[in-house]
This record gives sequence, structure tokens and C-alpha cells, in this order.
Amino acid sequence: MSGLIHNVIAITIETLRIKLYFVNEAGERLSNENIIIADSRSSKSEDRTYREKFIFKSITYDKRATYYLVLEDEEETGGNIYEKISFSIDISHTSF
Repeated sequence: MSGLIHNVIAITIETLRIKLYFVNEAGERLSNENIIIADSRSSKSEDRTYREKFIFKSITYDKRATYYLVLEDEEETGGNIYEKISFSIDISHTSF
């Protein structure tokens, strides 16, 4: 293979631990907390998809209010928030 130069690129993939939970506009928690450990090395997006279940407080939710899914770095002190995704919640109360 004379004349060919091969470059090897090493990609370091770090594990990211993200806490997820829902809050209202005042920042009060409305759900349990789930932790996602993002450490997949796959290039396929379906291998990097996570499904989580949340348990919400048993309160009345205003479907006109804005609620947020908070993504926070679990390992950072001081709560490094990666993203807050806005949601509306329309839950009707029923008795079982």
C-alpha cells in the first residue's frame, strides 16, 4: 500500500447520565424522577431511543398551563439543566 496514508480517528464517547422530571411554571416537581444513561455507541437512532414512565402527582392540572419536562445532568452539582421542553397536560380525573 505504498503512497497511502491511513489516518485513524478515535472517537471518545462519554457516558451521560440525565435526570428527567416534570415541573410546573413555578418549578415545583410534579412527577417522579427517571435517570437515563446515554452510553450507546450505535450509529442507529433506534438503538439510542429510550422509553420511560412517569408517575404524576394526583392534583388538578390546567390544560391551558405550561408544564416542562426537565433534562438535568445527574453528575453536575448545582443542577446543570440541558433542556426544558414545554408540555400541556390534559388529564381528566376519574375514580377507579
